[in-house]
Formats: sequence, C-alpha cells, structure tokens
Amino acid sequence: GIPKDQVPSNVQGGTSKQIENQNTLSIADFMNQNIGNLNINEIGTNPFQPDVNYRGFTASPLLGTPQGLSVFQDGVRINEPFGDIVNWDLIPQGAISSMNLIPGSNPLYGLNTLGGALAIRTKSGRQHPGLGVEAYGGSFGRRAGEIEYGGKTGPFDYYILGHVFEEDGWRDFSPSDVKQFFAKVGYETGSLDFDLSLTHADNDLIGNELVPVSFFERRRESVFTLPDQSLNEMTMLNLTSSWFVNDNIQLAGNISHRRSDRKGLNGDSNDDFEDSDNDGATGANGGLGINEDTAARNTTDTRQRGQGFSLQFSHIIDRNQLTIGTSFDDSKSRFSQSVQEGVFNADRGVDSEEEVELENEMTGTTRTSSIFFTDTFAITPATHLTVSGRYNRTRVKTV
Repeated sequence: GIPKDQVPSNVQGGTSKQIENQNTLSIADFMNQNIGNLNINEIGTNPFQPDVNYRGFTASPLLGTPQGLSVFQDGVRINEPFGDIVNWDLIPQGAISSMNLIPGSNPLYGLNTLGGALAIRTKSGRQHPGLGVEAYGGSFGRRAGEIEYGGKTGPFDYYILGHVFEEDGWRDFSPSDVKQFFAKVGYETGSLDFDLSLTHADNDLIGNELVPVSFFERRRESVFTLPDQSLNEMTMLNLTSSWFVNDNIQLAGNISHRRSDRKGLNGDSNDDFEDSDNDGATGANGGLGINEDTAARNTTDTRQRGQGFSLQFSHIIDRNQLTIGTSFDDSKSRFSQSVQEGVFNADRGVDSEEEVELENEMTGTTRTSSIFFTDTFAITPATHLTVSGRYNRTRVKTV
C-alpha cells in the first residue's frame, strides 16, 4: 500500500494495458523488454523456461541454480518449495492486472529475496469487465488463443481466463504445449473486500539442449540428444481479504494452498559408457566393435504441496504508515531420479535396453514462521524515511 514514489528504490513494473499492447509471449518476455537492468537467457532452450537475471541475481526454472529473486502472485510466494525455482510457464500473463519489481534485499519479502521481489496482482471482474478474445498464428506451427470475461453484480464480481498455446519449434522435435486457466470471484463493499482465485496450468515443454559445432554447421535445426522434456502441472487456490476498520486502520491477509507436479525426461549420453566393458574402442572389449548402453534416459519426478497464510495490520495517517504482520508457510516435497540405459536411434533419441534404476529419492518438509514490520515516515513532502525488518524461524527436515 505504499505509494511508488515513497519506496526507497527504483521500482519498475507494468500494467495489463502495456502487456496487452506488446503481445509478449510470457511475463518473463515482457520484463525483458521493459525493465532496466534485467535480461533473460534461454538456457533451457524453451521460450517458456528462461532464466531471468536482474542485477546479477537469478530466478530460474533450472533446479540447482542459486535463486536470488522472490516472485509473488496476489501475496502467495510461487517460488517452488524444492530448490526455490520459478516456473514462469505457470503464470497466466493474460490475467495480470499489474506487476512491480522491487529491487534490493527487502526484508518484507522473506527468504532468498537477495536481488529483489516481483509482486504480481491479478485481474478482477470489477476492474476489468467485458469480453476479450484473441487468436493468432505464426511460423513453425505456432498457434494460440485466449478468452477472458469479467463483470460484476452488486457487491459480487467475477473474472475468468483461458489460454492455450502450441508450436512445433524451429528446431527438430521441439514442440511446446501450454494450457493456462485462471478464475476469480470477489465480494466488495465500501470497506470490505474478499477474493477467491483459482490458477491452473498443464504444460508440456521441450527444450533440447546445445549441439556440437559440427551438428550446427551441417544443419541448424538439428539436436544432439532428445528429448529434454518438462511436464508441469500446477493448481493453486488463494483467498485474500482486506478490511478498513476505519479511515486509518486496515486489516489484510490471505490463505492459500498450492499443488505442483513436475516430471522431467532427458535423453543423454551415458556418462558410464566410456572405458566400460561396452566401449568397443577402449574398454574391455576394445577392438571388437561392441558398443552397448551408449545412451541413457534420465527421468525426474517432483511433487510439491504447500499451504500458508499471512495477516497484517496497517495504521495509515498523513505523515506515517506502519504495517506489522505475520505469516506461516508449510510445504512438503517428494523428489526421485531414475535412469534407464539404452542406445541412440537414428533421430538421436534413446531406445531403452535395460531396466529402470532408481538413483535418488528424497522426501522433505519445510515450515517457516515469520513476523515483519515496515514504517514509512514523511520527513518532508519530498523526503521519506523507511525502516523495516523481519524475523524468520525455518525448520527443514529431509529423509
């Protein structure tokens, strides 16, 4: 609730109208074109799975990347519990009303907010009434469609959006299939506001990795190994509320539940092949021309469940705004990794020859309790002093 010009940092952002006018592919693509000191790279070689880099800090869908940005949708942290990664393909860009990127390690936004926090607010039927329909197509089999509708009846309002996107990709065997759904119902009077929203996404993304120079020179569209596939499915429920007790006191909070499942399938070279018994060049059977288990199908399965709530009290007067709040987040993650050895076929895919072997398996829980505050005082109309802090208690258990 702090005005943008009173925040002690260079806050940048965008509105639904700007997003609509620019026809960007995703929120990451929009930020890349509109926010200074920010760039993206497609290390996953899929346009919906970029690394977002801001002032040297990263928000990435790649597990193991040091994460330095926090992302919130209507007050819910959507960095995944396992690895704190950000799946940009799960954010419905068409449902965004506004977004702000607040730089710096602001304690209000919790763990791993080292480089900044991205705060996204979604549309409501009261603010965005009417029907909107969009359809387009393009090269490499790209076709997409989106429909949204919002309205209000007395104190109630409603909004719904559906988005589908498909393309074959400019490289061989590199399709993308994105399905996103968002719905919100609200109740608003002069001092009271409730919103219940549902976000769902079911995406099948392939981003085949880099190729040797020799492959690239022979055929730009070629791939080295395949597939590099990510199956992302997510459902989130979020109830937010705000109540102005009087002109100076506001109570606000939310309660949410989020389920996220991610499966990965990667066709790779077998790291254990060289110099093994199956290596027909240098292994135990060297010179005999025996080459087996040259490739491997690596699979991962990540299942995450999270729920949490937040509550805050704000006291607002002409020269001072004080906010004190608390939050609690509880999540459970299950991760497994398996490998199945085989050989490459003519398309550079992997034909399996061996049984599936489980390599890693883990179950973990994370619980974080927090209290926070921020106080902004107007010394003069053009000079403001802000003091803020946060205390976290986090318990992590893995088996």
